[in-house]
Amino acid sequence: MEKYIQIESTFACKEEAGKIAELMLDAKLTACAKISLIDSFYHWKCKKCESEEFLLTLITKTELYGKCEEFIKANHPYETPMILATKISHGSQDYFDWVENSLAAAQEATDN
Repeated sequence: MEKYIQIESTFACKEEAGKIAELMLDAKLTACAKISLIDSFYHWKCKKCESEEFLLTLITKTELYGKCEEFIKANHPYETPMILATKISHGSQDYFDWVENSLAAAQEATDN
C-alpha cells in the first residue's frame, strides 16, 4: 500500500474550501492544501448542471484517510460531497520527507 494519498473535494465557493483547508491543517490531518477554480459538469437530482467550483486538494498519509473523510463530511456544506482519494505511487523523496516531517511536527505540537 502506498504511504501517501491526495484527497480531492469540490466546493461552491473559495471561502468554504479555505475554511475546510484551515480546519484540516489545524486538526493535523493534512500536510498541505491547495485550492483551484474549476468548471464542473454533472447531473444532480435528474438535472444536468454546470457550475464553477473550487477544488480542494489535500496531501496526507494513507492511514489518515478515514479521519479526513469523516472530517470533510462533518464540515462540508454539500448534501453529497465529492471525496476522492488517489494513491501516490511516485514522487520526489524530498517532498515526501517534507510531508512526513510536517505531519510529525504537527502531531508533536498537539501532543505537547
